[in-house]
Amino acid sequence: MTDAVLAVDIGGTKVALAVADADGNVLASRVFATEEERGAHDVVSRICDGGRDLLQRSGIDVSGVGVVSPGVVEPHGVRLAPNNRGWEELALEDEVRRGLGAPVRADNDVKSATRAEARWGALRGASDGLLVNLGTGLSAGALVGGQVLRGAHGAALEIAYQVPSGAPVRGYADGAAPLEELVSGAALAREATRVLGRPAHAGHVLSAAHRAPATPEEGELAALAGAALEELSRAVANLAVAFDPEVVALYGGMLRTPEPLLRSLSSALAATVPYPPRLVRADFRERATLAGACLLAYEAAGLPVPDELHLDDVDARHDAAPAPARTV
Repeated sequence: MTDAVLAVDIGGTKVALAVADADGNVLASRVFATEEERGAHDVVSRICDGGRDLLQRSGIDVSGVGVVSPGVVEPHGVRLAPNNRGWEELALEDEVRRGLGAPVRADNDVKSATRAEARWGALRGASDGLLVNLGTGLSAGALVGGQVLRGAHGAALEIAYQVPSGAPVRGYADGAAPLEELVSGAALAREATRVLGRPAHAGHVLSAAHRAPATPEEGELAALAGAALEELSRAVANLAVAFDPEVVALYGGMLRTPEPLLRSLSSALAATVPYPPRLVRADFRERATLAGACLLAYEAAGLPVPDELHLDDVDARHDAAPAPARTV
């Protein structure tokens, strides 16, 4: 029987599942909408149903499961996950273990992705580095002295709660995630939809950054882009000043429009950081958190972690509806 693991990446808008063998090859994958409005227990139920279907179609048993989620994953709930409502009382690891009948390890998505990029990707060989998620939400992970920084409560680098420049000092105690509410992918998509009067995404804002506006709407999008890029550049530069990393790696859905972000962040790092780090895209791109889930799954299974992980054939983009299992 082939040793295999199941990786589960729970995001604000999508869930990605992948079955990988002991050599780091993906055997099958699936992506479907989170639909968090249906409730946390419903999301977990669909994850378990999808996982069982994926394994059945692959014709293999699973030795371990790795699950990653935004926020602080505690035994009896997931805290600081504002895009996944109702998770505060969800015993994520226990529920997945009951649903799939296999050993499970669950942890924060970006901290797990930081471990994966340090083992297999853009942070490999670095003693000190940062991984920054620019997606539906905002978050980061730090590699300090070769170890992922967790903090006293597991909440290190939950940058969604940073206070933007010039904004009132408010945050978690007020039920707010100020930086995320201002310049995350979800925030920019909301503003683009307002300006254009139709469903839009963050790329509509970012692509207007360096383009001469031809209409009032394009002018408003360009102004939004300038303000967002300045705020994001300030946030990343301040992280680099605080942590003195060798490298800063970026991933997340906002990188689907990479040029404005890379240009703005590169300039900010060069101008403000005493020892400017290299700025790169994460090797796993939008699959970075799924790679982190794979690492957790190997550990849950008690299997040796493979030297390489191959996620190139996994499409981690958000599908509009549950997709059929895809064998790769």
